[in-house]
Amino acid sequence: MQTSRSGAASPWPEAPTLTPNTRPDLRGRLAARPQACAALLLAAGLMACGLGHAAPATLFGLDVLSAGDNITQAYGINAQGHAVGYSGFTQPDALTTQATFWAGGQSTAQGLQGLAGVGGSSVATAINNHNVLVGSQSGRALIWTSVGPGPAYAAPQFLGSVNPGAHSAQAINDAGSAVGNHVKCLNIDCSSLHYRAWQWDSTDGMRQIGGEFGFETNVNGINGAGDVLVASRNLANERRFEIIAADGTATAVSLPGLVSTTDLSINNQRAIAGDRLVVPSEGPARYEAFVWFEGIEHALAALDPASGAEANAINNSGWVVGSSRLGPGEYAAVFWAGDLVWDLNSLLSDADADLWHLEAAVALSDNGWIAGNGWYTDPTTSARQRRGFTLQLNGDFLGGLPPSVGGGGGGTNPVPLPGTLALALLGLAAMTARRPSGATPSSVAP
Repeated sequence: MQTSRSGAASPWPEAPTLTPNTRPDLRGRLAARPQACAALLLAAGLMACGLGHAAPATLFGLDVLSAGDNITQAYGINAQGHAVGYSGFTQPDALTTQATFWAGGQSTAQGLQGLAGVGGSSVATAINNHNVLVGSQSGRALIWTSVGPGPAYAAPQFLGSVNPGAHSAQAINDAGSAVGNHVKCLNIDCSSLHYRAWQWDSTDGMRQIGGEFGFETNVNGINGAGDVLVASRNLANERRFEIIAADGTATAVSLPGLVSTTDLSINNQRAIAGDRLVVPSEGPARYEAFVWFEGIEHALAALDPASGAEANAINNSGWVVGSSRLGPGEYAAVFWAGDLVWDLNSLLSDADADLWHLEAAVALSDNGWIAGNGWYTDPTTSARQRRGFTLQLNGDFLGGLPPSVGGGGGGTNPVPLPGTLALALLGLAAMTARRPSGATPSSVAP
């Protein structure tokens, strides 16, 4: 499965806004623990016998649709490495976008495809493993279905509405059930708005889901079983979370504190990845990432604990991706497995690391494909550009990962090859000297 919710050009606001759907889509120094480093440095000399200088990940940049565009943004990815998002042109006071599909592992000349729309800026926000896409355009939720090899896409289908307000699609599972949010007026002139969650399938169409607690309800994702994660918030900023099963049964989830009601993710085991705002008595506010599973919350380490991190998606192996703040205006895309965290920039080849800085990972598949957003430096002009990316983690790296909370039900973590764990970790240790800010994983402090 894959989940994704967002992927903004500016990953983290300095003064977080708690109103759902208005804060920037994503917020992104390594705090290496002695017990993690000891394993990494045990026999670094064996590096040459196994992985050599091969990078644990292969990066693919998501190119613009046309020469006039200057930005791409990734939102979702599937098990084939196919990614969706938009290609667009940004100006100081405007952004024009077109929903875009990028084929996994192919050059942009082969795999780039603009998606037909219905007029106005559009975005594709999620893709399932059958290459069915959802997104939105001009306040309408849309679905694109593949009509040929490639895959190829024709005009989208309008998913309907539950009221006259704008609708946006957030996610779709492999059964073809889509979820999203719509705007609802709080007063007669619609000068005040709030959000409500909806669900759609080809049999029952679109209907509103979730309770009427407070003034805001947001959908956060849907898993393979059809479980939908919904969050609500009232005027007193109290939050409620529930999982709504395919039969309509609702199960309350206890997530204390200022947990985001818009940036959560759920997998097939009902493990939830998310983050909460922490406001210390001294120092700046920060976000802290966690995984909740079977009533227990597990902390996810940040590269810089004082700056925090945000979890954006969890897959069926319990792996999590997101963004970690390194300092004012600095962010790094991260990957969590078990009690370890990796700066994804440390997994790149030397050539890719010279051209890219990965700021936020927003989606991942069960077999090691990651989508995200960052900065690309054009080697011919030295111009820095906002670009989406996909990253394929190799089998040696994946085979050496430790068990993760909420994993094991439908994931595709490969069986480690002989010596794989040692070689994968030693490869990361060897790269520490080249990029000390994140080449080795960190474990969560006890």
